[in-house]
Amino acid sequence: MTTHTIEIPRASWRRELAAFSAAHQDWLISVEIVSRDFGTQPSFDGLPLVGVTYEPLDHGAIVVAAGRSAHAHVTHVVRGPTHMRIVPTETGAEAALEIDATDGTRTVVRLRAAALRDTADSVAGWP
Repeated sequence: MTTHTIEIPRASWRRELAAFSAAHQDWLISVEIVSRDFGTQPSFDGLPLVGVTYEPLDHGAIVVAAGRSAHAHVTHVVRGPTHMRIVPTETGAEAALEIDATDGTRTVVRLRAAALRDTADSVAGWP
């Protein structure tokens, strides 16, 4: 089965990002920036998602925030976003969010579900 990305119309960006943030809050994420000029560069990896927001002023910006709390976090800002897509898994779950920008870069926010303590403990061999 081939998966196809799902384009999110600009008029829906605020609403869709609010829903995405609520559905995946505290999931571990990685953020990569992809460019023809410099290839794929990691921004950060393995941090819990705080949220993703769209700020429409000027040419617009999408802000990805991740960290251990809303007060202690890092952000990645995509200035001049032009397109936004959800990348599903073969089963239809959301695997990543892709954001294209006017400068030719693509930001990829990859999702990993945060493990529940009981699950992580059993995998680690804890009683």
